[in-house]
Amino acid sequence: MTEKDSVQGRLQKSRSSSLRWTLVTILMIALVLLIVLYGTLSLLLPFLILFSGVIDH
Repeated sequence: MTEKDSVQGRLQKSRSSSLRWTLVTILMIALVLLIVLYGTLSLLLPFLILFSGVIDH
C-alpha cells in the first residue's frame, strides 16, 4: 500500500512539474514570437512609410 502511494505521489509530482515546464515553454515561445514580430515590424516600418509615400505621390 505504501509503495503504491509513493508511486502515485511521484506520478503527481512529475505531472505538475511537466505542466509547469509546458507553461514555461509556451511563455518562452510567445516571448520569442513577440520579439521576432517586433523586430520585423520595426525593420519594415520605414520601408512601409517610404512605399506609402511613393504611392501617395
